[in-house]
Amino acid sequence: MIKSVKLGIEGLRTDVQKKSLPENKMDKLFERLAKSIKLLENFVAQKIIQDHHISKIIWAAVALFLVLCLVSAGWYSTYKSLDSYKANDTK
Repeated sequence: MIKSVKLGIEGLRTDVQKKSLPENKMDKLFERLAKSIKLLENFVAQKIIQDHHISKIIWAAVALFLVLCLVSAGWYSTYKSLDSYKANDTK
């Protein structure tokens, strides 16, 4: 009975050895895992820098708006001084 158990165990050993992974593949897997772990340990954080650019058309529109404001202010002041000249003429 003990001999039959020993034979059964030997049969199981051969089956397990046949179904296990080959050593060279396991070694390659362990090497790749070690490299991956080293890369993850030395992780370099990337800093993202965002630059916001305003196009030339927007700058031109802003400049034209400022020129329009200055011209409008000039016309308004000219109108006010014209009123004062008319008021002085009638006095």
